[in-house]
Amino acid sequence: MTLSILSMLTEQPSAAVETPNSSASNEHQKAIFATSFAGANASADDWACDQTPLLIENVRFLEQEGAQSIFINDGVIEWIGAVGAEPENLPSGRTIDGSGATALPGLIDSHTHFDALPAAKHRQRAMDAQTEIFPITLRQTLASGVTTARAHLSALPDMMLMKELSADSCFPSPRIHVSGPGLLGGAPDANSRLMRGVNGPEDAAAKVKELAINGASWAALHGITRFSEEELRAIFASARKANIKLMADTDSFESLAAAINTPVVSGEYINRSPEPDYSESILQSLETRTADYYVAPPLGYYARSRDFAAADDAALEDELFLFIPDGLVAEMRETFTANFEEDEYIARAIEAFPTFRRKFE
Repeated sequence: MTLSILSMLTEQPSAAVETPNSSASNEHQKAIFATSFAGANASADDWACDQTPLLIENVRFLEQEGAQSIFINDGVIEWIGAVGAEPENLPSGRTIDGSGATALPGLIDSHTHFDALPAAKHRQRAMDAQTEIFPITLRQTLASGVTTARAHLSALPDMMLMKELSADSCFPSPRIHVSGPGLLGGAPDANSRLMRGVNGPEDAAAKVKELAINGASWAALHGITRFSEEELRAIFASARKANIKLMADTDSFESLAAAINTPVVSGEYINRSPEPDYSESILQSLETRTADYYVAPPLGYYARSRDFAAADDAALEDELFLFIPDGLVAEMRETFTANFEEDEYIARAIEAFPTFRRKFE
């Protein structure tokens, strides 16, 4: 059992504990919450915002002997020490027994999708993001120990709502870095909720600017090898001007080779071909970008896909359906089964899984 305590930001990966005397913003300080607040055994609609002082007792730290206590007040960790050594002047409030739990810094998930539930009902009717989806997906993520997440591909209204909800200290959500609809190369007429084509450099620059105006901090490029050189130059210039970071799908050797030689700073996915390794030229290019480029392979998704494909439906653990209404769980199990029979993406990932360890290294 893991109890995740601290929020760590992608911009400040070395930050561990914020104190009242730190120079961090009040927004950052309020983001530091114990993820146990999400209530692992609670239903999706029983969340209550309680910001009274909190003392968590009897937790373990990985490199420290003995049971420890953590005191949080107004969203800020004010004291950490051995059980029984708490200062006498601590404000009164709640106490949680963390026996058997290990306190860790908050995790960062760099590749998430919050705006959909994989159920047949979702395909038949629109589900309300504010009342039916985000209270489940954002809370699931927080309960998993993730305190900072980056949302990959979302409709503009959903992106704006996600950002608003995650900024509310009374809504159970990690801090969210948002991107809107992805920009799709080689498909000028594409226009869906999650993916939009670009029609020339002016249109490409305008779409990046639109993302920035609506609050996006990232822009996702899909099909980077299919953009024209002029379109890419316009995207890069517009992103630089708007202070937006760029990610790109890099699940093919060609797209990875193209992305690492551009201002793209994040490569999404991992190569899903059966080839056992990246080429020497790609590895050399990656070595030159170690300071400003990282990969975000959704290995957990691929691992669960592999495990589910080899297991009976009943093997799906209840944790996968945390906070989801009972009536929707059966529907989602049925949808999972259909996906594994029909989805080529999943089939390719399972086939390539034995190569992931070497590619990820």
